[in-house]
Order: sequence, then structure tokens, then C-alpha cells
Amino acid sequence: VNALANPMFSKSSGTARFSCSSGVCRLNLGTLQQGSGTVSDTLSLQNLVSGPADELTGDFDFSLFNGFGKSGFGAVDLAAGDFVDGLTLSLDTTAAGSYSSSFTFNGISHNPFQDNYALGSIQFRLTANVIDANGGGNVPEPGTLGLLLIAVVGALRARAHRSLH
Repeated sequence: VNALANPMFSKSSGTARFSCSSGVCRLNLGTLQQGSGTVSDTLSLQNLVSGPADELTGDFDFSLFNGFGKSGFGAVDLAAGDFVDGLTLSLDTTAAGSYSSSFTFNGISHNPFQDNYALGSIQFRLTANVIDANGGGNVPEPGTLGLLLIAVVGALRARAHRSLH
């Protein structure tokens, strides 16, 4: 075999910002409105090498993964040039807050004539910020607070004026 397997992730659908460099891939879903539904992006993985070359095998480690949803991830076995699509990551925007999570792809370059060669792990870091669709929930805007204060002071003065008469 002339070449080791070469895992290459890319984004195949969705609006998140995606980048991969030096063994770290980042998926930033950005700032989302609370209650806007489930937001998802789909990735693909390719064994980016021409044959004859090693197969790309491996698996995903989701032991540190939380807050986000996932589907389509499983054991990988890709011949040279092959790819798998449908690796979907999602976030339900029901609850406001800052979300971050991570997982790892552990790839192996495999051919039947030599020992397996462990490729460097690829770390994935996911982030998103879900903000309250009402701009802060039940906290009044600063201008509203001023109007409320004037109304309360006016009511107290009127009450004091009535009790004096």
C-alpha cells in the first residue's frame, strides 16, 4: 500500500461556522433565539487519499458530549476516496443559555498486510448561545422602570395628599 488513510471532515449542510485545523474541528452554531426549534448541521467524513491506499477505520468517543444531539455516528470503515455523510449534530433551543461540548474521532489507517497505524485523534468542539426571545424575560426595559417609578411616586403622593384632608 502506498499511502496512509487521511480523514477529512467537512460540513455538508447547515448554517453553523465550521473549521478544522491541526487536529481540532470547531462547529459554532452562533447566537440563536430561544424557542426557534431544533437547529442542526450535517458533517461528512472522507478518506481523502487515492488508491491504492489504506482503509480508514475508527470510532467516535462521545464520553464528554452533552447538551447537543447527534445522529448518524458509528464505526467507520472507508476505502480510499470513500466518504460517509449524515453525521448530524443538533441543538434544541427550548432553554436559554451558553452551550459547549466536545467529542473525539479516533482514526486508524488499516491494510491487511501490515499492523494498524493509529492516526492522530481529531477533537470536535461545539458551541452555541441561546438567548431569550423576549430580550430578558420578565425584567422590564430601563425606560419602563423609569415610568413605573414615576407612577409609584405619583400614587404615593396622591395617597399622602388624601390622608391629610
